[in-house]
Amino acid sequence: EYLRQKEAELRERMTHMTRVSTMGEMASSIAHEVNQPLTAIATYAQACGRLIDQGMLESSEAREVLGKIGQEAIRAGDIIRRLRNLVHRRPPELMQCDLVQLLEEVAPLAMVDARLNDVELTIRAPGSVPPILADGIQVQQVLLNLIRNGIDAMAKTPPGERLLEVKIATSGGGRVVVSVTDRGAGVPDVGEEELFAPFFTTKPSGLGLGLSISRSIITAHGGTLSFGRNADRGTTFFFTLPEAAAAEPCEGDKETNE
Repeated sequence: EYLRQKEAELRERMTHMTRVSTMGEMASSIAHEVNQPLTAIATYAQACGRLIDQGMLESSEAREVLGKIGQEAIRAGDIIRRLRNLVHRRPPELMQCDLVQLLEEVAPLAMVDARLNDVELTIRAPGSVPPILADGIQVQQVLLNLIRNGIDAMAKTPPGERLLEVKIATSGGGRVVVSVTDRGAGVPDVGEEELFAPFFTTKPSGLGLGLSISRSIITAHGGTLSFGRNADRGTTFFFTLPEAAAAEPCEGDKETNE
């Protein structure tokens, strides 16, 4: 019992550490995303000041400008809230989640990261999928990790050919399937167990924990994480999660929540 508790605590710390590491790797994307609403706020405020100096500001125009400033402030606050949720360390919390919504919440960060790396990111998802029983933050961590891996894999791909597709679908067996397909150089010629082993990495400055922790998260949710080499070029990583009605979290997850 004691060893199981310590193992759960270590897994939680490692999961948190890799999440923070991912945010660090995305620092330029995060700065860009936060800077956009702040720049808009400064622009609106300066324009409002110039109109006041010229005696040309009507009350209706002032309300419109203030409304735009308020909207951008809310937008900036939403970005900070999402980041805080992602880096905040807390015990796993299982609840019914909408996988499409989880993806939509991290999509802005992923899109900015893709644009900064000349990658065309396409997200394909049905209007709704059956809910899953999951820790939403951890599932988002897996999504961001796989997306970032796909972006990094295409560093040497010609810019016009850097295509990354994230797709959510349902299977006939009561499971939700997520795939991330890139057109990169492909994974090393190693076995699956070695690729997902802790500290295995092809990145010069990588920790080598992203895929290992991602598989641990998905396994703890009663799902599977694997990959396939594309016929033409690149790799597809995909994971499955059971629908909430069929979800049976592992014992380690249950104990961590008690």
